[in-house]
Amino acid sequence: MVTGLSPEKIVREIGHDGMAVEFPDLLPPFCYRSIHPHEITHALYGCGHIFTEFHFEYVLRVDDDHAVKYKNDMPNERWLDTTGVLLGVAMSGQRHAVAWDGRQILDPNGLSYDRNLFHPKVYYEYLPRRAR
Repeated sequence: MVTGLSPEKIVREIGHDGMAVEFPDLLPPFCYRSIHPHEITHALYGCGHIFTEFHFEYVLRVDDDHAVKYKNDMPNERWLDTTGVLLGVAMSGQRHAVAWDGRQILDPNGLSYDRNLFHPKVYYEYLPRRAR
């Protein structure tokens, strides 16, 4: 949706569709291998697209006894005027990835809705890659 590439092209670039059962003791969808966001970022870079990752919350961790959680408001300012991909929690309460067009959520399930109906955790801002 953001890059104009088909999901099939992205899956070919990644090399798998994420549907292999990795955790047979869990029920779907949690049993599946899935696709890690960094696999997507790497595959899209190979197709001429760059994404910059912004976390809405992050942890500064030295070890298990020394960790501090921070809330980062910067992505809230950045994502309102840009396009990209949001990872977070959907209206259903499930973890989900959606496209963002600068105005509204574009759900791969075919729905479009207001940003307040999605709880983002990570934002991947889309930046076109310059030709070398």
